[in-house]
Amino acid sequence: MALKKIVCIGDVFLDIIPSVFPIVKDEILSDGETFVDSVTFQKGGCGGNFSCVLKSVMPMAEVSLVSRVGKLPYSDFLISEIKKFGVIPIFQIDYEERTQVSIGVSYIDGQRHFLTFLGGLKNFTINDIPEEIFTDLHHLAFRGIWFAEKLLLKSELFIKKANTLGVDISIDLGFDPYWNFHKQEFSSQQNMEKRRLAVIETLKYVKFIFGNEIEFMQLTNTKSLEEAINEIINRGVKNIIVHRGNKGCRIIQTSRMNPTKAEFSVDIPALDVEVKNPIGSGDTFDSIFLTEVMEGKTLIQAAAIATAGAAYSLSNPAGTIITIDKIRKFSSQFPVLTPFLNYFKI
Repeated sequence: MALKKIVCIGDVFLDIIPSVFPIVKDEILSDGETFVDSVTFQKGGCGGNFSCVLKSVMPMAEVSLVSRVGKLPYSDFLISEIKKFGVIPIFQIDYEERTQVSIGVSYIDGQRHFLTFLGGLKNFTINDIPEEIFTDLHHLAFRGIWFAEKLLLKSELFIKKANTLGVDISIDLGFDPYWNFHKQEFSSQQNMEKRRLAVIETLKYVKFIFGNEIEFMQLTNTKSLEEAINEIINRGVKNIIVHRGNKGCRIIQTSRMNPTKAEFSVDIPALDVEVKNPIGSGDTFDSIFLTEVMEGKTLIQAAAIATAGAAYSLSNPAGTIITIDKIRKFSSQFPVLTPFLNYFKI
């Protein structure tokens, strides 16, 4: 079997992750102070997490991450951490900016919030993507799409190029921080719409799109998940994967005979585990899902093992190394997954 070459274009952050706050979200906002059990400093970001997990579960693949970081010392730390996983960092260093940092706050009910400084990502552009990455490329993943606006607004160019070369393309939506801005701020509304349309224009080239219900509805300006799914199908996306939190995931594939219609939609339940680290579980899911698809599994089989991977990530401390053998062993503890793991028809 030929060596698979996978490139992720996206974000990487220095992640500062306190352990799960032992009190509810409303109380943490009050004046005072709270002890946590630990604080982890590690590489992070949607692109960083995805690339490292993908390399861990598919060690024979060539995995690269294209990004931009700020000046020392944290850029050296990120490069070193990425290399530890066997991922090839193709980073431009912005000596005029500090390196990007994200503080991941998580609560006992599983909710999360990130405090993010963009640093070098603010100047990440299409010129930072070397031509040679497209040679013999098997899969292109575009992740952390909202954190590098200059790149996002030109993203159709490199995604179209990959598509023309026959490369499979995936996008993870994530949450655009502009969605938090007040609706009456006209300039913010204009910028938000410009960013949204840039993503919309890429969809006709995309084979896999990942996101949660809110992200899909925000992207499509719709009021229900069903409306959002229909809009995304009409835009040409072949496979839609919905992260549903404690409800599991939903897999939608378009019809081969009629690409504007869904051929099937399957819900896979979440696994009941104790949450120790809710940060990065979606990236883990996506990387395992795509790995399994590239290894010849059906979409439903891939989603089932990816669900186990997300649960494994949730139930282990930040920084836990994930391998496919660990995930397969872990999945055997949950009979609810068995029918999906054995689903060969599609």
